[in-house]
Amino acid sequence: MNDTRELDQIQTELDRLHERSQSNKAGISAHEAVCEERYENIVTMFHRLEQRIDNIDSEVASIREMATQGRASLKTLLWIGGVSVTVVSVITMIISMFPR
Repeated sequence: MNDTRELDQIQTELDRLHERSQSNKAGISAHEAVCEERYENIVTMFHRLEQRIDNIDSEVASIREMATQGRASLKTLLWIGGVSVTVVSVITMIISMFPR
């Protein structure tokens, strides 16, 4: 009699542990599903961020190219301006040498 009572108690505890185990299993499965969705969103956000960084990089490269062209154009304009001023100065000096 004592043995069956002890076995019944053990069986009851095993059933209770099994129920808790199944409950934990369901909770863990739900948690895994939520985490998987969260990780997919994080990966998607990283891909978008990478695309934005690539776009910014290409924009910076084009701005750098425009700045380089602008410097070259500025140098050309300065040379042309310098030559023009020199020519005008020489002509003015020559004209001022002759009496009127």
